[in-house]
Amino acid sequence: LKEAEHKLKQTEYTQPAMLTADLAIERTLQTYGHVPDMVAGHSLGEYAALMSSGILDMDGALRAAAARGTEMGSVEIDDKGLMASVTAPYEAVEATLGATDGYVIAANKNSPKMTVIAGETAPVRAAMASFEQQGYSCVALATSHAFHSRIVAPANEPL
Repeated sequence: LKEAEHKLKQTEYTQPAMLTADLAIERTLQTYGHVPDMVAGHSLGEYAALMSSGILDMDGALRAAAARGTEMGSVEIDDKGLMASVTAPYEAVEATLGATDGYVIAANKNSPKMTVIAGETAPVRAAMASFEQQGYSCVALATSHAFHSRIVAPANEPL
């Protein structure tokens, strides 16, 4: 079980697994008559949206997700970075990141009060400590790399 958990935290396995889960949920909803009028996705969710809309079939979507995960997983860098979910108004996120030394960015603005930050490990940890000192909730994400940041930019070229 430990080995399986370790593998699922490696993006080359995580991405196809997450896509498969997305598609299983979609098929289950369709079984009960819930068919979307439109679809949209963010990041890996774009592949599920493409499949749900009929643009990609399951084989194509899984191949694309696997290639994406493999390229991202192959990025070799000393500091693979860190990501964290922050529950705070975006203005507080901007101010805190602006006051943090080093590379840390707002990677995903998921809602007005929920942002995912990403960057080099030490600056992300420093920002997390600052958010917590301000009374905001901050949780490190179990990712292999700091996605949606320049840390994984080399993975874009082959794709």
